Amino acid sequence: STEFKDKEECVKDFQMAKPKVGQIIRKEMEGRKFTLFKKVELEGQVEMSVAIDKHTASSEKGMLFAYEYKFPEKMWALAQPGEVLDSVDRIFIGRGKSRGFGWVDVRKKKEIDVEEEGKGKYYCLSQCVPTLFGKTYFQVDKIYGDLSYYISWFTNDEHEGYRPSFKALKEGSIIQGERTKENPPLLSAGLNFAIKIEDLTTLLRWQA
Repeated sequence: STEFKDKEECVKDFQMAKPKVGQIIRKEMEGRKFTLFKKVELEGQVEMSVAIDKHTASSEKGMLFAYEYKFPEKMWALAQPGEVLDSVDRIFIGRGKSRGFGWVDVRKKKEIDVEEEGKGKYYCLSQCVPTLFGKTYFQVDKIYGDLSYYISWFTNDEHEGYRPSFKALKEGSIIQGERTKENPPLLSAGLNFAIKIEDLTTLLRWQA
């Protein structure tokens, strides 16, 4: 992870965060002033693929990539009212219409109240951007996280029908600072689904 200590640098150059592969962990022990986590080893599978050129309908030279799959017995997730996970009993796990690992059952466990505005530490459940299109969404003190690119069809209350590409913080990044009321909101574009947490054990307490 990367820590930025200068506030202006965070806002202006948050894209300098350097990538680091994340780990799947579980809580091992919790004390008064510390929490110990243990890395979880899961069975996995790697599949190699090649990009298809849209003009020639054949493999594109130099565009080899890989998918890595992990196989946990159970998973849990947070979903807002009206989202897919909130409204179905089963989902298909995989990519594309013909490749995947079958169906899994979805069970609602409980409802929780989360804070989405104000000052504190925010855990990004989607890609996050402190600023975008001249608007500020987080007054940043520090950022802990990795970078990726947002490449998708973009839709919100002000923009639709185009496909921008820009740097964004990866899911799992932490933004410390104050979140402003989003106007226009970015959630419909798959951005800034971030919730306030006390520490990294907050999500595990919700899961219990």
